[in-house]
Amino acid sequence: MWTVSSAPPDRGTPLPTRLLRGARLLTQLLRMWAGAYALAPTLRPEARVRLMRRWAAQFLRALAVEVHVQGAPAAEATLLVANHISWLDTYAIHTVDAPRFVAKSEVAGWPVIGVIAQRFGSIFIKRGCFRSAARTVGALAAALCRGECVAAFPEATTSDGRGVLPFHPAMFQAAVLTGARVQPVALRYRDADGRPSAAAPFVGDMTVADSLRLLLGEPRLRVDVIFCPPIDPYGLSRRELAARSRAVIADALGLAAVESDPRALRRAA
Repeated sequence: MWTVSSAPPDRGTPLPTRLLRGARLLTQLLRMWAGAYALAPTLRPEARVRLMRRWAAQFLRALAVEVHVQGAPAAEATLLVANHISWLDTYAIHTVDAPRFVAKSEVAGWPVIGVIAQRFGSIFIKRGCFRSAARTVGALAAALCRGECVAAFPEATTSDGRGVLPFHPAMFQAAVLTGARVQPVALRYRDADGRPSAAAPFVGDMTVADSLRLLLGEPRLRVDVIFCPPIDPYGLSRRELAARSRAVIADALGLAAVESDPRALRRAA
């Protein structure tokens, strides 16, 4: 049974340790910001991938987050789709691969992180805007045609990790148009005792400061990154691809499919 631990997230981490982690995290963020601003535009794609993978690993290490990987990303141009729990999700996937992520447009304006996202090719989407969604699908399709790997969170929001929310089908249209395979990626966070983490989910009215306080208070976190077998899009609609990807991720995590208002799904389609 999947239950979120109710133990206080800062139960085993002394204040000096939390402060040291915070300093390390800030140092790493500033290093990434400076490198993204000045260095990223000059690098070849292969070098940018290696740099992003190294930065992501260092970033998570500063937060005492261990990454455990099962499977491997597909070698060819692929649309990665993952369940969404935390703002750490992109960094966890980036330790293995460095796809261009679809991100909400607000991220572009975030201090430090916004610059990093822009300079490393994030594709921004304005939530609730059909025109923006169409442009994003076009950008994804163009990237796939160039042989790039791209990634999206089809839930379009975060969850507490106890289930997999419905997948909005819009982004899957890029795979239908290009014939690129879709690879589901299952994400799961555990605490130092091996229980589902209460500190990792970034949900509700939580702020980044709230999230950092919880994360810095955890003695140790583990994130499982499970690359599931790719799905061939031929003969499948975007809705079928979305449903199949969601089912694969839920099965990999041993979780239930969490339903929501079907009218929201129709609006998102």
